[in-house]
Amino acid sequence: MTPTIALVGPGKVGCAISARLHAAGLSITTVVSREQSRAQDACCFIGCSESLATTHISSAIQADIILIAVPDDYIAETSQALQNSHFLSPDQTLVHFSGLLPAQILSHTEDTTRENGLLSFHPLMPFADREHGAKQLENCPCALEGNHLGLKVGKLLADKLSVRDFNLRTNDKATYHTAASMASNFAITLLAAAKQLLDQCQIDEYDSLTLLNPLVKATLENLFTSTPEEALTGPIVRGDTQTVSQHIETISREKPDLLGLYLELATRTLAIATRSGRLQPDKAERLTRLLNGNLNHT
Repeated sequence: MTPTIALVGPGKVGCAISARLHAAGLSITTVVSREQSRAQDACCFIGCSESLATTHISSAIQADIILIAVPDDYIAETSQALQNSHFLSPDQTLVHFSGLLPAQILSHTEDTTRENGLLSFHPLMPFADREHGAKQLENCPCALEGNHLGLKVGKLLADKLSVRDFNLRTNDKATYHTAASMASNFAITLLAAAKQLLDQCQIDEYDSLTLLNPLVKATLENLFTSTPEEALTGPIVRGDTQTVSQHIETISREKPDLLGLYLELATRTLAIATRSGRLQPDKAERLTRLLNGNLNHT
């Protein structure tokens, strides 16, 4: 029997996932939002009838799988409100999409023998908007964490969404989410800093990020087909102390607020270069003195 789906919180993630599940043949029973118009808009995007749109959370209680796609701070509150409206059966499963919070945050019963399915289902990708999110879900890695029934439902959802699922231990969620945030969010921070410097060059023909695009893509391709030690290029792994020194002088003059970031990244890059075996020890020592000397003055 194909399970039914209720969506509570029709944001980018909830809409993208519900649209894919609906297209895979799962029936949407209701779409719940605080605003009726937003729920109706979500129904249009998902492809289900607008008559399923509602502002009443109690309507979600009839579904086999209830997707709680709200911001992290409201997951516990929303699941509590849902369970206050009706008693969930052990055959029903609650799902949230936080990469940080455990599935257990969805539970509000002390009777563990009658606990329903609990699942944290986290696609390891950014959701800039629901349209791209729905398209990019295919073959996306997704972390599953929860109780026995929750993980069983997670496997079913992963199969319907055509994603690559993997189990994550509850105690590892914070570490996992920190790594994901660093890789995604901080990459944008780093490129924004590079753009600031490139903007100083006043290259009118191209936008700075457009110029950086091929470089970044080639770097990532090298990284994902080898190791960080093998993929690393540039002045640090070559031991070009004078080049790095000029970088420091330029940043100090043009964008002094970025100097601390450059020195921290250069120091960590030096460690990778040393591990690679390609950086000669004497050159590594000169770079270490250069970077430490400037770090002591920031």
